[in-house]
Amino acid sequence: MRTSKTKSTYQDEAAYSVWNVRSLVQILADRAWLPGLCLVVAIGLADIYLLVTPKTYACSAILYVEQRDQKVVSIEEVAQQDLESVDMMKTVEQSLITDDLLFRVINTNHLADNPDFLPQRPRGYTDDEVLKALTQRLKVKVRRGTRLIDITAESRSPELSQKIVKSLIAEYLQQNMNQRAEIATSANDFLYQEVNKLKTKLEKSESDLEAYREQNNAVSLEEKQNIVVDTLKDLNVKLGEARSLRMKLQSDVAEYRNAFSDPLQMRLISSVAADPAVIDAQSRVSDQERVIAGLAQHYRPEHPKYVDAQAQLAQLKSNLNTAILASGAQISTAFDSAYANEQKIEEALKQQEQQAMQLDKIAIPYNVLLRTAEADRSLYQSMITRLKETDITRSLDLIPVRLIAAPRLANEPVGPKTAIVLTLSVFVGIFGGAGLCVFVSSLDASMRSVEEAEDALGLQVLASIPQCKKERKQNGLPMLTQPFSAASEGFRSLRTVLELKEIIDRQVILFTSSSSGEGKTFCAVNCAIALSQQGYKTLLIDTDLRNPSVSKRLNLAPGRPGLTDCLSGKIKSDQIILRTNISELYVITAGSPVSYAAELISGTLMEDLLKDPALASYDRIVFDTAPVNAVSDALHFVKHATEICLVVRAGFTPVNAVHRALMALQGAHAKDIGVVLNRIAAVRYNPYGYSFRKTAGISETGVVKVG
Repeated sequence: MRTSKTKSTYQDEAAYSVWNVRSLVQILADRAWLPGLCLVVAIGLADIYLLVTPKTYACSAILYVEQRDQKVVSIEEVAQQDLESVDMMKTVEQSLITDDLLFRVINTNHLADNPDFLPQRPRGYTDDEVLKALTQRLKVKVRRGTRLIDITAESRSPELSQKIVKSLIAEYLQQNMNQRAEIATSANDFLYQEVNKLKTKLEKSESDLEAYREQNNAVSLEEKQNIVVDTLKDLNVKLGEARSLRMKLQSDVAEYRNAFSDPLQMRLISSVAADPAVIDAQSRVSDQERVIAGLAQHYRPEHPKYVDAQAQLAQLKSNLNTAILASGAQISTAFDSAYANEQKIEEALKQQEQQAMQLDKIAIPYNVLLRTAEADRSLYQSMITRLKETDITRSLDLIPVRLIAAPRLANEPVGPKTAIVLTLSVFVGIFGGAGLCVFVSSLDASMRSVEEAEDALGLQVLASIPQCKKERKQNGLPMLTQPFSAASEGFRSLRTVLELKEIIDRQVILFTSSSSGEGKTFCAVNCAIALSQQGYKTLLIDTDLRNPSVSKRLNLAPGRPGLTDCLSGKIKSDQIILRTNISELYVITAGSPVSYAAELISGTLMEDLLKDPALASYDRIVFDTAPVNAVSDALHFVKHATEICLVVRAGFTPVNAVHRALMALQGAHAKDIGVVLNRIAAVRYNPYGYSFRKTAGISETGVVKVG
């Protein structure tokens, strides 16, 4: 189950991305003229830019930062700077474009007054403006992974570009030499002052240390501290051993006192059991018991040998008890001795700790004075070393930069770059136009495709009718005039969808729209023709009583009686039905104009008309009603319809207008609402590449047509 869900998720994501790409392509196809216009404008602007922009020439030079084992002293921190580091290379690069150095280049070459550098104007240029212009035309960059620095200058004159590069290098070398000489001199003077201060401070700290030694007799303080520390360590070890022995004997003494001089109980004490005298006595008793056991096998208890052996065993057991009692007495004596020894060592340890504390009181100020003197001596020696280095540095060549590629005159201009400008203009035109198409499409509230309509409305799109180019010239009847066109195929698809609907008695199809101009009459008439061509006896009723147009579409004679005349009782129902030249297609026109049209259709007259025997023989009835948002007439016919086709003009009708119409239809208890997307763009109607062309064959009316 988990695997199937994962596959389904991947399929949904893939379909979503595909439809996003298709939607983008369709948006661009709908407004293909916009990217084209943007492309033409972008190329035109690029051509103007190339014509207006003057040509520029570039001159380049290459500097090499030498790798030397040289130490340069800084005034602020008196620290070393390694010329091999990346930071140092970046420092050299940035020092070539400092404002002070660039102002020297500007003044040396009189750039503010040079027309090849800046266009001349009456009020002239400020220093900041000239500096900004030079910064824009000058490029200094370290080559990555090397010790090379590229210097490039651009201007309208190749000679001026060469002068700028040469003067920049010359001014930098001179500035570098002056600054480093000043640094060395300043550092030398600073170090002389610091050396004298540190010398005085060192003398004072050494004098204070010596005076403290004499005052506290601390000449051999460190040796005394070492002795005390070693003694403390030995006493701690001895105290631990004595305490351990005492605790062990204390346990044995407690057991001895609880035994109440009972040899059998005292033998359980570990120290008594381990006494050599007790072990020897026990061994003798065991040997004698084995002897008696041997005699018992040969003699009776009354035998003299057996009796003597028993007497010896009794004596040996008496000796064992005596040894046990003597060993127990020794435990008490040993415990008293161990306890006294522990107390003695502990007292000696306390005395030694007091002595160590006294030495620490003396050592704390002594160590402070000693560390101060050592720190002053170390700093003094360091300053002496730095002073010697600055003396050497002043006599050395302190310029680490060398010119390895001199600037040369340029023969070809470097700007403007025609290929890059034109390529960029093409990209800007195409992608800018595409972005503008997407932006304009995002502002468009209409629906342009079946997918957009279904997503926005939540309804099924019954059919999509492509835009018919010859609609106005041929009264908008592609089912008759263009039977093999895409529009005709769309109406056949609509007919098929309607045929698949479940029909109980007969199918009453109502065509309406949210507003005028969406093609509801066009769709209603052609759908009626498609139904009649299928063989259904079809009745087309023009119920748009305020703006009837069915008769115009079918070229019927004006002034004929129609729906209003029948509903008002002026004429019978069978007299308003008109037979057309199209097989199986009949029409009821709107009839005479009346001012009370709403009253005619709001009652039961229309329901009675549909139940009239004259209309009972028709298989399909098609209503062409008024727009829902314009008037409420269409809502009165909703209850008589089995199918409602809401016509929406693609790329024209706002979504909110269609939503209002749907709410009105649903409020009137519409049974089955579907959407007919009219006048859809050809690229959206035919995304899979099918085409419609005229061929020789038989039309649905039975007439042979030749394409």
